Amino acid sequence: MSFVDELQKEHKNAIIAHALEIAEKVEPTLRESASKGYTGSTFSLEGRDDAHILKDSLFLESLETLLDGCEVKIIKDEYTNILLNRKFYKSKLYIGWAKSKEALDD
Repeated sequence: MSFVDELQKEHKNAIIAHALEIAEKVEPTLRESASKGYTGSTFSLEGRDDAHILKDSLFLESLETLLDGCEVKIIKDEYTNILLNRKFYKSKLYIGWAKSKEALDD
C-alpha cells in the first residue's frame, strides 16, 4: 500500500469515526426537537474546530446512514453587512426527519 493510500485510509477512518461520535451526541437533541413538534434541527458550524470534517461529503453520507433515514445537509445562510454592503455566509449542519404529507397519512 502506498503512502497516499495509507493517508486516504486514515482520512476515511477519521471521518467515519467522527460521524459516529456526532451521531451519538446529537441523537438526544433530535429526540427533544421531535417531541416539541419540530421536523429538523440545525447546528452552527461557526467557530468549530471540526467544521472541515462536518462539511465533508463522506461525513454527511455516514451521518445520514447512522441516523437511519434522516436528511443531513449543509445549509448556507446569507447575510448582508448594511454598513459595508457586503454579503457573508454562515454554514449550519441541518438534520431533518420530515416526511411528505402522503407518508404521514398512512
